[in-house]
Amino acid sequence: MYLMNAPYYSMIENIPTSDDFKEQGIWFLNLAWAAVFDLISDFGHFVDYMGSDHDYYKRCLEDCDSNTDPKFVEFCKEASKDKKSVEEIRNRYWKAAFDDRLEFSENKIVTYILDIANICVPKQWPQLRQKYFETHPGVQEICIGSNRLCDEMDMMIKLLGQKKLIELFGFDKKQRRYICPSCFWALEQDYNPGYPLTAQLTPSESDSTTVYCFVCGENSTVNRKECQGDSCKGNVIDMLNLLFRTR
Repeated sequence: MYLMNAPYYSMIENIPTSDDFKEQGIWFLNLAWAAVFDLISDFGHFVDYMGSDHDYYKRCLEDCDSNTDPKFVEFCKEASKDKKSVEEIRNRYWKAAFDDRLEFSENKIVTYILDIANICVPKQWPQLRQKYFETHPGVQEICIGSNRLCDEMDMMIKLLGQKKLIELFGFDKKQRRYICPSCFWALEQDYNPGYPLTAQLTPSESDSTTVYCFVCGENSTVNRKECQGDSCKGNVIDMLNLLFRTR
């Protein structure tokens, strides 16, 4: 039997390492994550833009013709006659968009992605998303990375259960949420971003003076004093004497 000699083996180059496979895996996870949230947000923005007025959808039906997307026609028919909220109709359509045999849902898909990411780099998915935005210039041409991350994390908190969020990020969605100062000042304000309500008191006690954000990983010092606003019951003030918006 002919055996290859050592010099032949030494000609092999660019052998993938475990880090290469991890990097590529994380890249694909980012693509999957973006696709899922684009689907959710696009449909959500469509309904938000249209509003919840059933009469509006009746008027839309009158303008439909043979060239109108059948799915849009079906949606308008449901929204124009169903006494339930348009939000409930949207959720029903979203659930029906997946193959029941696979038992997919937006919650399960997001959970699958996070579980795999957690194997690669434990409890750092928000930071991986931020790195993805920073290292892929083409992404910045489509969206503002910091603003997009804020929207994604808010939607993720809505989708995942309390137990899963604690497991992956140490974030308790039943505990009061506060604006993260670091994330807030990173937002591009010209595009009317949402509030990064991703910080929580640590520890969760009445005299705690620190909030921790699971997205940026920063601790921020706060003052505990009553807000001077007439209708505001907040008592968590940042060091610039601004009230932390809460949820």
